[in-house]
Amino acid sequence: MAQTLKIAIQSRSPYGIKTEHTTRRQVKFRTDEPPAAGGEGSGPSPLEAALAALTGCLAVVVPLVAESMGFQHGALAFAAEGVFDRDGMLGVPGVRRHFQRVELDVAVETDEPQERLEQLALQVEDRCPVHNLFTAAGVEMRSVWHRA
Repeated sequence: MAQTLKIAIQSRSPYGIKTEHTTRRQVKFRTDEPPAAGGEGSGPSPLEAALAALTGCLAVVVPLVAESMGFQHGALAFAAEGVFDRDGMLGVPGVRRHFQRVELDVAVETDEPQERLEQLALQVEDRCPVHNLFTAAGVEMRSVWHRA
């Protein structure tokens, strides 16, 4: 039987482009654009939040996969950079409305050999829901996994 989960969020944008979000148990956060894009810079932009969702989701999936592989690791460090053409959001025909490419650097504290680290990376990226959202949208995903 499938183990489905419902993920919910409530959002409110009372003025400008700053948006207040509330999740389970009243966890609150804000998204906003930097001043150069018309915001106040009071939180990550929605696209920055999308990259944070990617790295956060990977951080959840790594221990699950590592345990199933018997892969020993310590701390994880992520850097993600997305390439986005604003013309798509502005309605220019033929221009994607989302990231064209995401570059991901994952540093893993481990003594495991590189071959095992590469196996971990493949399984984690395959099982990560947010990574799969990006790939299903046709975003070119470039990943480098290495020992910290």
